[in-house]
Amino acid sequence: MNSFLLKWLFHNGNPIIKYLIAMRYNQKNNMRELKQLILNSESVRYWIHNVLNVKDTLKIHDSFDECFENAMGKLLLFGITDKINEIKPVLNYLLEKLKQFVLKKEKIFKHNWCDANIIAAYLANSGYHNHDIIKCYIKKRLENIDELINRFKFDIYIDKHDFKNIPSSFTGYPLVNPEISSGNISKLPGIFDLLLFRSIINKKSVLCTKQNIKKIHHFIDYVFDPQYQKLPDGYGIQYETGKKYYKVGWNISLPGFFNDLSDERNVKSVVLYAELFSYFPRAAATVWFHNVMKHLESFKTKNETYMFPGEYVQENKNQYFILGGHMGLGENRRKKQWLEIESTYWMLQIKRNIKSVYAAAQF
Repeated sequence: MNSFLLKWLFHNGNPIIKYLIAMRYNQKNNMRELKQLILNSESVRYWIHNVLNVKDTLKIHDSFDECFENAMGKLLLFGITDKINEIKPVLNYLLEKLKQFVLKKEKIFKHNWCDANIIAAYLANSGYHNHDIIKCYIKKRLENIDELINRFKFDIYIDKHDFKNIPSSFTGYPLVNPEISSGNISKLPGIFDLLLFRSIINKKSVLCTKQNIKKIHHFIDYVFDPQYQKLPDGYGIQYETGKKYYKVGWNISLPGFFNDLSDERNVKSVVLYAELFSYFPRAAATVWFHNVMKHLESFKTKNETYMFPGEYVQENKNQYFILGGHMGLGENRRKKQWLEIESTYWMLQIKRNIKSVYAAAQF
């Protein structure tokens, strides 16, 4: 722990930064006061309002701020979970919807398994990690991905010749084998699986067994295989009953895997991906992760703080949280030090994760 940087952040940061430091670095001074400050802040109220509306709209997946994947992602970034009573009814409502999906009583969600994966991932990181439905979902997700790896490896596509009425807009997309992705199920790894499996490690879940950790290792090895990184962006399209076709999406494309990060066009997700993968020692030991950390270290200032390029910590309306579109930590971006403060916090958080997971006996 870099005590100098923590003190610097606590002194210079806004209440959200102060609250995150107090919560994650076990500095309990003024926790109650800080929590109340952030809950009353304009930024946090905005995202809480969006989460509360989900109970009426059931908008889960899309780039809009009112969608659950962005609103809840932002609240989790601020350290807000089911312990905030105001949002708990919405989380319980979505848990019940997920239960219906798991039991396959009916089609519940607009985007089906994609919506379910988003809900499960966020609930697992919001205090529901040991709930029976969440445990059931995570266990099945591990089994499905492990089956893909063992049975299909990278042979995931099927000839489109026998499939009719494929829209002309999908002509250039490969068709994923329906045994792998169709309807209520997909065995393909997705970006939200990082959040889902992080909960096993980070929340000390009862699912943190040697067998499940082995499956997580398989998942990490698969994603970091160059053959996986060469798969088409978004995987391609999938077939639904009734001769309908949809884009799959949400493959885990690592920025800078084949190119130098300074030449990478889609680099806005690099800090978020570094933070997500920092929970997994298997990922933190890869060449890609070491290169990313070396790259981020190059932005260290003479004062030992960090100042990333602004695009690494973007905060823009109606962007996907999981692709790095909502990296802001509440700093006033007209303030001179905002970029230095937020960059430094992100870097300390990544390093803290690495240190914590390597200290865990399971690994």
